[in-house]
This record gives sequence, C-alpha cells and structure tokens, in this order.
Amino acid sequence: MNLTLEQILSLSSKNKIPLFLLIRNSFFSSLLIMLFFLNSLMASPPVLNSKIKLPFAIENWRFGIGYGNAFYITNQMDYIITTNYGSFKEVRPSFFYGVYAAISQRLEIGISGKHGSMLTLKSQNSQGSQCNFDDLQFNVQYSLNRNAGLKKGRTTANVQLGIGAIYFKSMYFTVDPITKGIRDIFSTVGYKNAAVGDRPISFGFIDIPDKKAAIVGNIGINLGFRVTQNVSLYWENSLNVTSSNKLSGNLFKSSFIPPDSYFFSGLGVYVNIGSGSSRPLNCPR
Repeated sequence: MNLTLEQILSLSSKNKIPLFLLIRNSFFSSLLIMLFFLNSLMASPPVLNSKIKLPFAIENWRFGIGYGNAFYITNQMDYIITTNYGSFKEVRPSFFYGVYAAISQRLEIGISGKHGSMLTLKSQNSQGSQCNFDDLQFNVQYSLNRNAGLKKGRTTANVQLGIGAIYFKSMYFTVDPITKGIRDIFSTVGYKNAAVGDRPISFGFIDIPDKKAAIVGNIGINLGFRVTQNVSLYWENSLNVTSSNKLSGNLFKSSFIPPDSYFFSGLGVYVNIGSGSSRPLNCPR
C-alpha cells in the first residue's frame, strides 16, 4: 500500500505513525546499510588481525547494554503507532543487555536479555493491551562479511537466530474516549489482585493472578560499528515470536494462531576486553 504525502501528514497530525512502515523501514534500512558495509569491505583490505586465536579467549568477548522499543505483533495490535492519546504512548522504553563471544570469523554466540514494556490501542483507540516483560535468549549471529567480533574492520552485518524464555504480566482493557484513560479492565495476567489498584473492573472480568512464562524465539538483523579499540555500537532489530496467546492480556482469546509476538529495535553499546582489541585499527599486524 502506497501512502501519499497528504496521507502521511494527516497521520502525523493525529499523532499516529503506521506500524508497518516503522518495521518495514527498520528492516530495509538495515539491509541497505548492510549492503553498503559489504561493498565497502570487499573493496578494502582487512585492517585488524582477523584470526580468532581461541574459541573463548577474552579478546573475543563483548559485553553491552542498550535502549530500544518493543511493539506488539499480533491480531490484538494497533496497525498505526499512537504517540500521544491521553496518557497512552505506544513508544515505550525497553532496555537490553548482551554478552557474546566470537568463535570464528563468521560466528558469534551469546545471550541477551530484555526488560521491556509494550502498549497497543486498537478499534479507534477504544480498546487496549499492555505488557511488561523480561526475556532471556541464547543467540547465534552469522557475520555476512566474515567480521564476527569486529576483528578485521570497523563494520559487520549479522543475521541472528535465537531461542529462550519470556516472563510477563499483561492487561486487556477499554478506553474512555472523554478522559482518554482506562475505563474497564476485562482481563489481567500477573497482577495478583483482581482490582489492579483503584481502576474499575468490568462485568465478566477474568484474572490469572501470577505472571506467565513462555518460550520465545527470534530472527533479526544486527549492524555493528567499532567506534574505538574497545567500544562498538550495534543496531539490533528482531522479530520475537512466543508460544503464548496471553501477551495481549486478552484471556477471551482461545486461538494460538497467530502466536503473540513483538518487534524490537534498539541501539546497544558494547565493550571488548583483552589485548586482542588494543591494536590500532589502521595498523595491520
């Protein structure tokens, strides 16, 4: 679907951004930058020692933290991002960390975790879901330009696959169009008490008092850039698919198809430790 300039401006004026455009642009931007990286690296010789001395030598490790945003991908989602509707903002902060080891010129393995929050409004902002979650995943990253761990140049383009677990609480509610706040809460997961503070409860309320855990897997594209000998930046984009149908908080939904998922995009700062990252970038060994 092609949007005209007038339609884009109209959406912006209503504090909404098409979600599919955000996801599409993130992935296409990643692919374009990745192709640029590959082209520039194939045209220039390596500038660092490209050998991975030992599979788990300290110089092959990177440790990092970062900031990003998570967005619902499910049949209970908003197809445009609401940035300002009363107190509701679908662009919510999420934080992540990662530890990776380069085991060859092409492969890195490691773990990553996220502490995040998601919100989505739908049906012309009359209904909504929110979820607070923590996940931990084991990831394998494949460097398309044979530069895992940024050992032979400043840039890398990695394809990522991972699997792990997610632990979450969620809520499904209706929105008051006048106050632009929560009106009735239909169902909750993990909020312990049915009242959920002072907010009203709708007739037919359903509650699961404890938080839920589920399996989660991801596929993504990460772009890395070495800033200094020991510091690098990674732009991480991934689609995370869970085995649950309760991330939306809608306990009236019985089908697991499609499974509840989320798209994540964030920027991380990583630090390399060890003598392997102490040589000048422009001085080949």
